[in-house]
Amino acid sequence: AVSKTYTVPAGLTAGNYFLIVGADQPSKTAEANEANNTRALPIVLNTVDLTVSANSVPATATVGAQIPLGFTITNQGNVATSGRWVDFVYLSADATLDSSDVLLAYLNRPNSNPIAVGGTYDVLTNVTIPGDYAPGTRYVLIIADRDSQTAESNRTNNLRAVPDTLAAPCRHSDGSSRSSKASQGS
Repeated sequence: AVSKTYTVPAGLTAGNYFLIVGADQPSKTAEANEANNTRALPIVLNTVDLTVSANSVPATATVGAQIPLGFTITNQGNVATSGRWVDFVYLSADATLDSSDVLLAYLNRPNSNPIAVGGTYDVLTNVTIPGDYAPGTRYVLIIADRDSQTAESNRTNNLRAVPDTLAAPCRHSDGSSRSSKASQGS
């Protein structure tokens, strides 16, 4: 008997598969029966699938101001998580992560708290909108496990883009600035 460990390729979706085992490949040993050199063994592949399932981001924010940010990560896979990873939050001019986006926060997820199948965890934090960012329609990008530290079956659902309108801070005659909200008394 031979025992060997193999790594399943990343990106396979959860489900039923067959592991094909072959002897004498590619038929280098002369045999009376070459037809009995393979066997198909059924296996079930279990995988984690993290997704940003909910968020709480103000619809408007002021450039240079701090805003509350909340989001929920759900494990949609069919096995509990293990290990650690980091979730990231960016400010972007569009709904796609690229090198022009501004990092607002990164949040470590310790390996001491596995996320069960169907389980969630919530993140509540404050982030500061950079003072030199242009006002207008922008996006807050929330990314679960951006650096792929956890093996997952689907990485296309790890990013949620939340539209946000950035307003310029109000400038007062004394040169100070306050958020538009604060100056309106709300």
